[in-house]
Amino acid sequence: MGIYDGMKDAAKVLKEANKIEEYKEILEAQEKMMEMQRTIRQLEDEVTELKKAKVTADQLEYRDKSYWLEEDGPFCSRCFDAEGKLIRLRQQNIQKSDYDCDHCDTKGIRIFPELYDPKKSSMF
Repeated sequence: MGIYDGMKDAAKVLKEANKIEEYKEILEAQEKMMEMQRTIRQLEDEVTELKKAKVTADQLEYRDKSYWLEEDGPFCSRCFDAEGKLIRLRQQNIQKSDYDCDHCDTKGIRIFPELYDPKKSSMF
């Protein structure tokens, strides 16, 4: 039997014994315990996200004012540096070498991926 089940059983006994004050205290303790469990879950999720971000940060390469994950990218350097979010930049239709971030509204980041990948360049 877990702590929660034990508290539930104690609350039932107190209610049946008409011990209203003690019953209320058990209910409050149960509520606090559930809140602590939610907090623990949130903290565990946050730790998991931070671990993922660290692995990603170690793998990122900064070039052309943006981040790249091997040949995947470009990702917004402002979003990653400020928020730890890996947000893909969107290529403008007008100027093919200019990219925008739809998340933070950074505009006109000039990127030339073909300089780093001979397969994408007509110069090679």
